[in-house]
Amino acid sequence: LIYALYAAGVFNNRKAELNDIVTVFQNVFQVNLGNYTRIMQEILYRKSGTATFTDQLKNDLLLYIQRIEDKRIR
Repeated sequence: LIYALYAAGVFNNRKAELNDIVTVFQNVFQVNLGNYTRIMQEILYRKSGTATFTDQLKNDLLLYIQRIEDKRIR
């Protein structure tokens, strides 16, 4: 998720550094993300899709929107 937000340039008009974004996420969510660059390397070596988590987030959001629209139509 952090890499997706970084790649999209959503922080500080694309000027935010990746390590700064990671630090903010660690502080806000009170977690230690450890060696996040190693995790990106692991993602790159996957054989079955690289962005499985963000793909699932998108699908879940679209289903949620569809349920809201279905309720509004009724």
